[in-house]
Amino acid sequence: MSAATPKPLPEHEHTAVKTHALAQRRGVPYEVERTTCVACRRVLGERRLRRAAA
Repeated sequence: MSAATPKPLPEHEHTAVKTHALAQRRGVPYEVERTTCVACRRVLGERRLRRAAA
């Protein structure tokens, strides 16, 4: 058996979109801002904003 290799995506300019989400770091909830590409859905950046209310 051979592992399936993913198809390479065609080259493109990343179109960034910022989204807000809740994430946990070491058991503590945080609000984070993620920058993702619309076309390939790749996370381009992530930044912690503040601690979320428990």
